[in-house]
Amino acid sequence: MFINYPFFYKFKMKIWWFLAITWMILILYFTLIPQPAVEGDSFLIPHQDKVLHFGVFFILSFLLLQASTSSNFYRAYFFALLITLLYGGITEMVQLAVPGRVFDFKDLFANCVGASVIYINKFIKK
Repeated sequence: MFINYPFFYKFKMKIWWFLAITWMILILYFTLIPQPAVEGDSFLIPHQDKVLHFGVFFILSFLLLQASTSSNFYRAYFFALLITLLYGGITEMVQLAVPGRVFDFKDLFANCVGASVIYINKFIKK
């Protein structure tokens, strides 16, 4: 049975792009939901929101890296990291216009660390 490998490669890339864009839309959706004022820390775990920011942007960077079609290792990593960092910054800035949301440098830092961990890990292993 003949299998057209370029077709399956392109199909796989389209799936990764679909997942990455869907994840970005979900991030934006939950970023734009107004939050009611809450007194005190409403989280069960201290800094739970920072862990959430870290995880969300770690997943986004992984999806974008998988969707990258560049054969150049460093170009693929740079492209995915740049998009993830820019998107993290933009989503934090958008929160300035949403009632009950605030721009938080700690959240932005958690976004950046989450986006960068996958790349730091890869470069250390090399």
